[in-house]
Amino acid sequence: MATETRRRPWLKEPLLLGLLAFSVFDFPRLAALLSPLIGEGKPSVEWAPLPVLAGQHIGVVLLSSTASFLVAFSLGAASHLYGLKGLQELLLNVGSFGESFPTAAVIALAVPALGYGFEPLLLALFLYGLLPVLMNTIQGLTGLDRDVVQAAEGMGLTRVQRLLRVELPLAAPMILAGVRTAVIINIAAASIGSVVGAGGLGMPIVSGIRTFDPVLILKGTIPIALLALLADSLFRRAERRLDRRVRSATPA
Repeated sequence: MATETRRRPWLKEPLLLGLLAFSVFDFPRLAALLSPLIGEGKPSVEWAPLPVLAGQHIGVVLLSSTASFLVAFSLGAASHLYGLKGLQELLLNVGSFGESFPTAAVIALAVPALGYGFEPLLLALFLYGLLPVLMNTIQGLTGLDRDVVQAAEGMGLTRVQRLLRVELPLAAPMILAGVRTAVIINIAAASIGSVVGAGGLGMPIVSGIRTFDPVLILKGTIPIALLALLADSLFRRAERRLDRRVRSATPA
């Protein structure tokens, strides 16, 4: 019985993935099931099939989140490696400013320079994804147990060796938590890209708002919500694994 209880959480991700696939590839049936609650949808023109829009949405989130991670992680690790406290504060302040700037405003300001399409949306999502990764990288590296760091120094490790072999592995769970936050933010924020022709799951939402059609709104909202839940669950599982490894490798 205990074994069955431990295995049961693994059903969460397959269930979410199945629901996501159902909502994307067979939405008419899902809409029929929900029709007693939301009514019948209005006739509408589909600019692209829902699976295509889902692929565009996932693609732009992956690209922007990867770029955010590479830049934020590199800056956070480098500032810690060289002990640049002033740079860390500056980076966090800049990241906070970028996070507080409305996504729609970033896109609107970027359109004259980048044109319509994916580029303005990529820029906005890139900026939004920087702060969570940057903050967690800096806090994860600076908040390590001082005794562990001193033990690594006593072994004669250089700064780079200490960072790669000791500090980064220990800070990995917190850094991954920052990545999770950035990805989930971008999954939700990417829906606004439809207003500049970037496609994605925001297209049926915007169309539904314009035509007062709740079915169209849910056509984009449900996959986005399920995608965010799936990403959150997968990242949390990875965080728990890393945390267990860190605890088992760290002397009590």
